[in-house]
Formats: sequence, structure tokens, C-alpha cells
Amino acid sequence: MTRITLEIAVESAKDAVAAATAGADRVELSADLACGGVTPAIETTREARAGLDIPLLVLIRPRPGEFVYSGDELERMRHDLRTAIECGADGLVFGALTHRGRLDAKALAACVEVCGLRVPVLHRAFDETADPFEALETAISLGFRRILTSGRRACAAEPEASALLRDLRDRAAGRIEILPGGGVRPHNVRAVLTGTGCDQVHSACRVGLPGNTSTFDADLVRRLRAEADVHASGR
Repeated sequence: MTRITLEIAVESAKDAVAAATAGADRVELSADLACGGVTPAIETTREARAGLDIPLLVLIRPRPGEFVYSGDELERMRHDLRTAIECGADGLVFGALTHRGRLDAKALAACVEVCGLRVPVLHRAFDETADPFEALETAISLGFRRILTSGRRACAAEPEASALLRDLRDRAAGRIEILPGGGVRPHNVRAVLTGTGCDQVHSACRVGLPGNTSTFDADLVRRLRAEADVHASGR
């Protein structure tokens, strides 16, 4: 049985450890997931690394909003990449676009170079590119190892999203990993895995609270793990 890799997005070291205990295979650490995530504090990254024995990925995003960055913001990203590596990150998650909706190849090449032996992951800026297949080839040429994408829809389980994710996986042909994320939950994870043909998923596993806020729920990770394992078993 091939194990399905679960990547869980968290905002704190405590939640990172809880996710690992509940069955996550790796965690992506960021701050302010409500806005899509930004670079976490150094102290949070260090604490998460100290508490984990699974891979830790760190989101590098200087601010919320669109992904066209100034020279100063790109320099800050490179600085934050180096800091995350010093804190023990196994992978770095980042992205940048041009005004024309293409991956900013020059800026991203400099960021990938900073990563060295760490895993560079292209985040969901990919979903805002003008041409996903052109962006796929650019990401491969730049040396990214993985693309986190919802299939350009709100939820990766939507039929149109799953179809695009499968097409991207097929076009990639093993040259880069496709990581479905966006709205992945226990009730739809098997549909995502079946529809995309992928062997990994990304989820924040959060539940809503009054006041338009949300919180991490380790039980969702456990249920996601169980559903993924059932899928892998072929039952």
C-alpha cells in the first residue's frame, strides 16, 4: 500500500506538533492563514522545528495580497529564506508573479538558489498565472520540486479543478510534484485523490468560529489520515 502524504498548514509550533501526532507527514508553517498566510516569526519557526521529527516547510511571503513584489520585498524574501534555513526548515514555500501574470523567473531563480539543498515549493501564486501549463514548465526549469495548487478553483475537489490537476500531473511526467490543496477535507479527500491521480494533499484542517475566525482541529487531521489510508488500501 502506497501511503498518501498529508501536508498540514499550521500557524503555531503547538499546532505543528499536534498535526504530526494526528498523522501529518509534513507541516507547512506560516502566520495569518486567514489572509492566505505570510512568513512566520523566527521564534515560531525555531519552536516548531524543535518539536517535530517530520519535515517542516516554511512559507515565505512578505505580505498579504497579490504576488507582484517590489525589489525591496524580493530582498526581504531572500533574507527570510536564509533565516528559515538557519532555523532548520526542510523546505521553503514561495512564489512571485510579473504584471503580465507569468512567474517572475528572474526573482524566483534567485530565491531557488538561496534554498540550496532545501526543497523549493511554488505556492498558490501558480493559480493566478495566465497559463498554468506555461507556468508548469517555468517552475520545472527554475528547479522547483513541488507546486501547491487548487487547480485554479476555490476547492481542489471541484471537477474542473481535479481535471486540471490531473492534466498538470500528466504533463509534469515526474519532473515535478503536484500537490492538491484548497478546500481538502475528510469528506472529499478520496474524491481529490481519485480525480487527480496524486499521492499527496495539503489541508489547513481548520474549523470556523464566531466572528469569522477559525482554529486548527487535530481531529480533522486524524479523519483526513483515515480517509487517505482507506483510499490507499483500495477499499
